[in-house]
Amino acid sequence: MRSLSLGKLTVSILLVAAILLGWWAVGTRRTRAAGPPTVYSGADGRVEDVTGMLAIVDVTVITMARNGVHPRHTVLVVDGEISAVGPVRSTSFPAAAHRVDGRGRYLLPLRGAEGFRRIAVGQRSDMILLDGNPLEDVANFERRSGVIIRGRWMSEARVQQLMQEQGLSFEELVLGEEEGVQEE
Repeated sequence: MRSLSLGKLTVSILLVAAILLGWWAVGTRRTRAAGPPTVYSGADGRVEDVTGMLAIVDVTVITMARNGVHPRHTVLVVDGEISAVGPVRSTSFPAAAHRVDGRGRYLLPLRGAEGFRRIAVGQRSDMILLDGNPLEDVANFERRSGVIIRGRWMSEARVQQLMQEQGLSFEELVLGEEEGVQEE
């Protein structure tokens, strides 16, 4: 009789666990689906200008340090500062983050007045996303996908639009005064 009670208890616990697991899985899918869309994939050439939490996903990070080439990484930017850097498999980001698709692209720190900044947790998020590896060909520095300046993502199309509207060079627009990009 005792083993029969234990069997019913075990079945009841497993049933409750299965219901909770199913409920959690449905809620997780809804949360992920409700997050912001990918702001840049490179496929459609949309003009994008986004602030807020950004996740650059599946990118090759070039940190400008010794042994500083890290493929398949995610970089999370919150409030203009890098808050996480790590391999895609082990670096998560909130569903609320705007996603920048880094596949086949290279993320580097921009050069500031004090020299190249670093891509590391706690650093300011001034970075450039390139379509080609600049370590293989310096001309790839001209193959920009976009930039991130103090947490503001701008696709190359948006950078070109602002350069034309404001009559500035790329360097003046993104590397200029500490006030940064002129707001419209």
